[in-house]
Amino acid sequence: MWSDQDLLPPAARTPAGYRLYGPDAPARLEIVRSLRDLGIGLAAIRSVLHRERTVAETAAQWADALDAQILPHSLNGMGGPPSSSCSAPCCVRWPRGGAQQRSCRT
Repeated sequence: MWSDQDLLPPAARTPAGYRLYGPDAPARLEIVRSLRDLGIGLAAIRSVLHRERTVAETAAQWADALDAQILPHSLNGMGGPPSSSCSAPCCVRWPRGGAQQRSCRT
């Protein structure tokens, strides 16, 4: 449970032990879910929620790690780096303005 992971701590508990959450809980839960959907780990999410790192820093680190995984695989079988002059709609820039592009497979 997110509260046990220190991601969504309860504001209080009822006498029966039920967790009660504050008004900021829905926004915190949305951040947790969004970052988890991206594949970001609990430690990084905890850093964001504790304001040790920003969402932008965490997402940038995740994008860099993803680029490092994808780029070597995307160049295999394509005959080298894709052309930077491709203007087709299927050629898109990599995250954070990298020079590499994904090439069309036409």
